[in-house]
Amino acid sequence: MKVKTTTIVYLEVHPEEFDITFSWDRKRGVENDHWFTPSGKCKMWIGGLHTQLIGKVKPKVYKELVRQLKANKTELFTWGTTFYCVSGEDSITEIRNMETILLQARAEWEERKYVEEWVEDQRELTEQIRVKI
Repeated sequence: MKVKTTTIVYLEVHPEEFDITFSWDRKRGVENDHWFTPSGKCKMWIGGLHTQLIGKVKPKVYKELVRQLKANKTELFTWGTTFYCVSGEDSITEIRNMETILLQARAEWEERKYVEEWVEDQRELTEQIRVKI
């Protein structure tokens, strides 16, 4: 007797303030699992991701998922707190360490986005207050 199981997930596109793409090689001697290009795009090294294939979807559904990712300039879907990506041959993959990588990437983005002029700096300068302690 054969038993067939089905997993149902409700995927939502996960946008960030920066564009995310996957990189198949480690460039620039990066120590983290991501790096930012001179234009401010975040490339995540695919080898640094802890992934698990969860299953295949119909080709029509897969094409729609890829279309949504391209339209939102990201590679990530979420369902709750779990991250997913498409992984070729109509497959969906869970990424188990994405939250950690995103925390590092967000910190780097915040540190560099104005210095590298990836976004226009619209912060207002405030007066300095002299405090004697």
